[in-house]
Amino acid sequence: MNKMSKLSTLLGLVVLTPLVTTPVFAQSRVNQMTVGKLQVSQISSVKQSAHQLAVKMTVHNRGAQTVVLASPNFQLIINGKKYAAQNVATIQKNRAMGHFLLQTLKPQARLTGTIIFERPRHLPTSTKVRLEVSEGVWGTHQQVITL
Repeated sequence: MNKMSKLSTLLGLVVLTPLVTTPVFAQSRVNQMTVGKLQVSQISSVKQSAHQLAVKMTVHNRGAQTVVLASPNFQLIINGKKYAAQNVATIQKNRAMGHFLLQTLKPQARLTGTIIFERPRHLPTSTKVRLEVSEGVWGTHQQVITL
């Protein structure tokens, strides 16, 4: 069993699609957003393929308490439907510089990483995509930004 299989088993995750490492087709950059005590900045989206979208960002914990970054904090919204981050693909993408999801972010700390989302296969790559960021597991504060 390889390391990712062990990690998938440990986290109880199922890998539906492998991470595709193809050339970048399109890139866009947007400003920042503040979600409760989290400030998300330097957001850029890179379409890696017609089936996956990588969103790179820096998260700054401006609060006085530790925050755990998890996949429920980040969702894509496409045509009114929400799509969760691909945990294993995101962990693989950030492996060289440390993990991004499931990281504990201490007060005033910053963390930069890339989150991988699966795009529905039937949608054209020009479809409007929005990123929803929420603070905390219960999503008490939410903001949406168009990528």
